[in-house]
Amino acid sequence: FLQCTCRLLKNEKLYIMKYFSKYYILLSTVFILCFFTQNAFSQERSEEDKRAMYIFNIAYGVSWENAENINSYTIGVFSSKPEFNSIEKLAASSVINGKPVEVIRYTSYTQIQANHIVYVSRNENAYLGMVYERLKDKNVLIISDRSKEPQFSVINFRKLDESVQQFDINTHLAEVQRLKISTQILKLGGSRE
Repeated sequence: FLQCTCRLLKNEKLYIMKYFSKYYILLSTVFILCFFTQNAFSQERSEEDKRAMYIFNIAYGVSWENAENINSYTIGVFSSKPEFNSIEKLAASSVINGKPVEVIRYTSYTQIQANHIVYVSRNENAYLGMVYERLKDKNVLIISDRSKEPQFSVINFRKLDESVQQFDINTHLAEVQRLKISTQILKLGGSRE
């Protein structure tokens, strides 16, 4: 009787293990897919967050006219909602030259006003020349992202990669826009000239 009971328990144990192994494989697969999906979205998100941090870090090294009269800095963002959200999120906990930052999103180049900084995302590069025409000679730091027409922006981001220079600086346009760029930022970005 004891041997028979042990055999039944052993068979029952094997049946239970087979049953759970099917679900274990299914659950493991779902977990792995969720993990990789989350990592893919977080990498995409981190690219936007990195660009937002670069905008703020560059702003620390820029001087605008009558800086002592500025109560808060404004960043105009001509981009998609996720990019705007990254910049707005960072602005909520950051300052530029000790002053608060307000972020404004533009969905059309015709809405763009003379903010302290205007960021034109890669998806909106086709409008960069028109944005420049609206902001020409207005003491605005125009930042573009991988534009094929970098002559219309003071800062043009390259593809963010840790092994290469992250952005180019148009020092001539900076002078035209009456902006002073620190030597530290010039060393990081380098002059296009």
